[in-house]
Amino acid sequence: MLEKQKEGKKRMKSIGKINPESFRGRKPSSRS
Repeated sequence: MLEKQKEGKKRMKSIGKINPESFRGRKPSSRS
């Protein structure tokens, strides 16, 4: 779980940089 969260945070940064609106509308913590 911790490792997946770390990877998810890295992806969140990449997605936020490419499409911050889509990343904001989709809550990463909601996708458990």
